[in-house]
Amino acid sequence: MKQFKLLLTAAALMLTTGLQAQTDVTDTYITNADFSSSSAITTNLKGYGKDGTPYGLQGIDGWNFIVTSGDNDTASYPNSGMGGAVFAYGSSYQLQGNNTTAPSTNPSGESGNCLGFFGVWGCGGYYYQDVTLEAGQYTITVPMYSQSGNQANTSYTGFFTTTGTQYTVPVNPTVGQWVSQTVTFTLKEDTEGQIRLGYESTGSGSRANPMLYIDKIELTYTDPNAAANAALLEAAKYTLNGYIKKATALNGVLANTGLTTAIETAQGVYDNATDYSALSSVND
Repeated sequence: MKQFKLLLTAAALMLTTGLQAQTDVTDTYITNADFSSSSAITTNLKGYGKDGTPYGLQGIDGWNFIVTSGDNDTASYPNSGMGGAVFAYGSSYQLQGNNTTAPSTNPSGESGNCLGFFGVWGCGGYYYQDVTLEAGQYTITVPMYSQSGNQANTSYTGFFTTTGTQYTVPVNPTVGQWVSQTVTFTLKEDTEGQIRLGYESTGSGSRANPMLYIDKIELTYTDPNAAANAALLEAAKYTLNGYIKKATALNGVLANTGLTTAIETAQGVYDNATDYSALSSVND
């Protein structure tokens, strides 16, 4: 009887090898991922300097920015043909060029902030944060809404390693609707790089290029050994179920209270596959 209780406990403990589900690690690696800690712009934003109107890439809390083509400090068109800032949903302030405003709400119908960004006439840039991602599989999801064109461009959105490998999210969504663009990649070791948001125009003006509004960027992690763990989990459940049946048959004769408790605990673990807290009540 003692042996059966120990076997039940050991088999139940095997189930701790269970699946590791996809985990949201956005807040672990990214600061101000939803732009909520930044103040939304309270004026129109142009891609070039004119009449004192703010232009170019504006500062955003937690994010740095780089101009890849064009000059963010020169108030002459088209050298500064890009703009970026935090906008409030439903605001009347425009991302100018094509004079667009942010959508009324985010994809879930909620208020808040978003990143407005565009590049024209071959100009561009991106916002970034330096990160070191541990080994594993990741998915970057970027909900975006274009208020103008969807011309192909050079994407600077995604994860860019310091060694030059790029895991990019496409940045030319369908106009007039929220689209969640994603990229999934696997890192074999801890990897330094940058999380980036932005693009560089391949040419043409603001009607052709995306006048882009980006909601919260999300980063999720999945254990790359999930498939192997799933097989181990099923094997452990099979073993545990066998011990439960044998112990139940034996206890039909013995009617032992301790064995009954062990069987109930093991059955609970089998049924839930992730509930191990009851194991502490199993004694020998």
